[in-house]
Amino acid sequence: MGWNLFIRSEQGKPALISLDVDARPSGKGDDKYLCLLAMQLRQADADGFPSRKELDGPVAGVEDALERVVGKELRGRYVGRITSGGMVVFFCYVPNATIAKERINAALPAFNDYRFQLNAKADPEWKDFFKILYPTPEELQGLMNDGVLRNMEEHGDQHSMPREVDFRISFADEPSRTRFRKAVEAAGYEIREESHSAESDELPYKLQIWLDMPVDKESIDETCLDLMDLAEACDAKFDGWDTSIVKAE
Repeated sequence: MGWNLFIRSEQGKPALISLDVDARPSGKGDDKYLCLLAMQLRQADADGFPSRKELDGPVAGVEDALERVVGKELRGRYVGRITSGGMVVFFCYVPNATIAKERINAALPAFNDYRFQLNAKADPEWKDFFKILYPTPEELQGLMNDGVLRNMEEHGDQHSMPREVDFRISFADEPSRTRFRKAVEAAGYEIREESHSAESDELPYKLQIWLDMPVDKESIDETCLDLMDLAEACDAKFDGWDTSIVKAE
């Protein structure tokens, strides 16, 4: 999925998160230290987010500097940032915390109108990355929905036009699938296919259902979240959705 951007609520305040969703620890020890660079914004809006001018200027400039210093000079990795309450915190993983702090501090005078705080800690398993930045399953599904909808729009799809949308769910056993099937049939879904995969599969029982609906962002997100909640209640896994392109006549 690469780099993505989404908003969540943090202690009652909106938080804007930008991260490389595909980033993972290398396991080679060259990214075992986390450097956190906090930047106090000067032109934050009512939500605590930077103005467009500040985002495209100083914030982007600091991000470019980190990618250069951390990624190219130190062979570490810049993985994302979180913006909330008028503060931007950048996350970098590096092989040596002391050297990283020296190099990053040396790059900051170019932004002397801003106040910074730089801290480093050992985090070899990237626990803070997955706890603070990484999307929840629901947020991740929303990002995947965004990608599918963008691709469909590029091919001329009219999201507001109803069509059959297929959803796939996997189960550990037949009783779980039966409970789920009864619930979705009562909600108006139709069964497309039931199958059983190889025994080595932890969730070998499959169900494909469909609903006639539009695929605008609100509708598809709400439907996916409802099915995810129902799947969790049935000890099942929601495996995503697909549909056809519908163009204006």
